[in-house]
Amino acid sequence: MTPLGWDFAEAGFHESLRHSLALMGFPPFQGKWFALFDGYVYGNESAVKLFLGARRFPFRTEVELRALLPRARDAYGWVFELPAAWARDLDRFLLGVGRLSAESAPGPDPRDHWARVLRIERLGREYFRPNIAISITHGLLHRSLFQALALFFPVPEAKSLYDRLTRVCDTKTSAVNAELFALARAARADPALRARLAEIPSRALLSRGELDAWPAFASAFARFVEDHAHRESDPDPYQPTWGDAPWVVMAGSRAHPASRRVRCSASVRWRTFRASRMPPSSWPALRTRRGHPSSTPRRRSSPSRAARSRTAP
Repeated sequence: MTPLGWDFAEAGFHESLRHSLALMGFPPFQGKWFALFDGYVYGNESAVKLFLGARRFPFRTEVELRALLPRARDAYGWVFELPAAWARDLDRFLLGVGRLSAESAPGPDPRDHWARVLRIERLGREYFRPNIAISITHGLLHRSLFQALALFFPVPEAKSLYDRLTRVCDTKTSAVNAELFALARAARADPALRARLAEIPSRALLSRGELDAWPAFASAFARFVEDHAHRESDPDPYQPTWGDAPWVVMAGSRAHPASRRVRCSASVRWRTFRASRMPPSSWPALRTRRGHPSSTPRRRSSPSRAARSRTAP
C-alpha cells in the first residue's frame, strides 16, 4: 500500500472504530488498532482479542437463553438496527457516487484535483463509519449461533448444523462471486473458449478482441465489468478498479473454482426450526438414524494474529 493509501485507510478506519464502538455502547478504544512502523502495518493483538475474541451474548443454558430473548431488542438494539441503517445509507452513498461521477473533470489547478479527491474520500469514509460495528456484530452472531446450537444438540452435530446453516451468505460480495462463478462455468463449458483462455494472457486476450469470436460470453463479461466497474482487487488508490483493468476480472474468472455452489438444505432449516419449537424431550427424535453427512467445520484464522504487510515506498 502506498503512503497516500495508508493515510486515508488509517484515518477512515479509526473514525469508523470510534463511531462503531459508541454505536454498540462499548467503551472507547484508546490508541490505534493498526499502526505503521518502519514501513510495515501492525495490528494490535490485545485490541483484537478484547473486542472481537471474547464477546458473547450472556447465556450458557437454555433457561438463560429464554430469559435473554424478551430483552434482547432493548439490550442489543444495534444488532437489529444495523441492517436497516446500512441499507438506507447505501442509497445515500450511491446517489453521492452518481453526483461525483457527473462532475466535470477538474481544470489544470492541482488544488481542484485534490479537492475532488477529498470529496470522494469523505463520501467513502461516511459510508464506512458503521462497518466495524457490522463486522463485530457478524462475529458475535456467528459465535452465539453456535453457542445456542450446542445447547440443543451434541457438539459434533452442532458443528455440522452451524456449518450448513451459515454456508449461504446473501451479501453483495457473495452475489458478485456467484456471477463470477457463472462466467467461469460458461467458459469451461466451451472447449474452444477454454483452450483460448489458457493460451493467451488475460490482458492480451482483451486488447486483441479475442472474445469477439464468442459473442454470448463477451456480452456477459462486458455486462459484469460494467455492473461492478467500481470494485477493485487492491484497495490502494493507485491501483485501477475493475472498470479500468478488466483483465483482472478475466484472470479471476479463470481462477474461480468450478465446483458446485453449496446451499443450506431445506431439511436442515426445517429440523432446526422444529427443534426451536419443541420441548427438549423431543429433540433426540429429530435426529435421523444415519445422522448428518460428515462436514468439516470451517477453519478460522486466529483473530489475535497481527496484520503485517509491506507498504510501497
